[in-house]
This record gives sequence, structure tokens and C-alpha cells, in this order.
Amino acid sequence: MGREFVDDVHLGGALLDWTMTIADHRIHGTTHERPIARFAAERDHLLPTAHQPTFRLEARYPRVVAEDFLVSLDTNRYSVPFRFIGRTVEVQRREGRIVIHSHGQVIAEHPELPGRHQVRLLPEHGPGAVARTTRQPQLHAVERPGRPWTVPAVEVRDLAVYEACAQAGGVA
Repeated sequence: MGREFVDDVHLGGALLDWTMTIADHRIHGTTHERPIARFAAERDHLLPTAHQPTFRLEARYPRVVAEDFLVSLDTNRYSVPFRFIGRTVEVQRREGRIVIHSHGQVIAEHPELPGRHQVRLLPEHGPGAVARTTRQPQLHAVERPGRPWTVPAVEVRDLAVYEACAQAGGVA
């Protein structure tokens, strides 16, 4: 019958004790050596890996560009040029940056977002106020309005006016 553990901490302590007192000192079935002796012999030849990227960090992940021209990686979302909507791209984490490729070419690059559920959106990736598509080409400088669009004044009325109007069947 197996052993029972109170929680993960208890399990971790028991596992460490078993490793140090039993597993490291018995002859390993594959190497035919004691793991503790093998480690002692190899220790001087091992290299530190603290600042080396892992394979997970360098791997490319295929992603389909969503309608909002964003791709996701680990719950964070990053923009790509909007013309790639619906296409499959490759997202890669490299040296603290997110690099997005399409057919071997880098199409976008962002600093990696810390945390989760965040969005990194570059304005130049979106279609902007006027969609730059083949159906509606980008406006030239001479065609742009000379003044910014303004919101017309809106009359503020008490809601009772609308209530009375609705009951009478009229227009406010």
C-alpha cells in the first residue's frame, strides 16, 4: 500500500528525503552507477544555465490572426498589420520580445508583456479611422478634412418628457 501525504509540502519533503537517502545511492538501471557519484564526476563540466533561454522560449507557435488583428501567446495579445487577418502566422518569444513571422518574414515585433491578459496594440497595425483596403483606399492629404470632426450639441431633456410622449403616441 502507498504512503499518504498531508499536502504538497509534506510530499515534497518526503520526496527530497527519499532522493537523498535512497535514490542517489543505489545503482541506476541504465547507467549502472550511483547518481550521486555520477554527478560528482560531471559537476566540474556542467555550465550554468541561469541566463540561457529555454526551448520553450525560442519555439515558434502558429496562430491565426483574429478579426481584431491580434494574436495571443500565454493569454496576452499582440497586434499585427491588419492585412493578415484570418492568416496563420508564427509567434516567437525571443530575448524578452515577441516576434511575429509570416512566410519567413518578420511582420511585427513587441516587447513581451509582463503578467497575463494584457494587450499590446500598435496604431500602425490597425486600419485607422479610414479603412485602408482595396475597396476604400487611403485618403490623400488634400482629401482630408481641414478641421477635426465635432460633436453637435444635444438638447438635454427630463425623461418625463419622453414618458409623456410615449403614452400620448407623439414625438418629443
